[in-house]
Amino acid sequence: AHSNGIRSLVEFCQKVLSNIYNANTFNAMKIADSLKLKADGAGYELDLFFTVLMNCAALTLPANQAHQLILSTSHALQRLNMKSTNKLMLFDAWLFEVKGVSI
Repeated sequence: AHSNGIRSLVEFCQKVLSNIYNANTFNAMKIADSLKLKADGAGYELDLFFTVLMNCAALTLPANQAHQLILSTSHALQRLNMKSTNKLMLFDAWLFEVKGVSI
């Protein structure tokens, strides 16, 4: 179990950004293992992950890549605030959108 401190979340987000575009979709889906996607689950809260990821992207990714990731992630955050949202389905849809995978 990892510490849910903000520093470890920032490091996790930086690692995600370093690998998400090069990893195959199967490996990229392992990001979910570190996120709290079920009420009784462990891991980083999805809203915090998305928020910190957008900030890291703005600071580290090339402008056009950062722009696309922030748009996708901001849209996912809005959907996350709806009561009936399934976090796992939302995460998968976000990941496919970011990676440009058509479903």
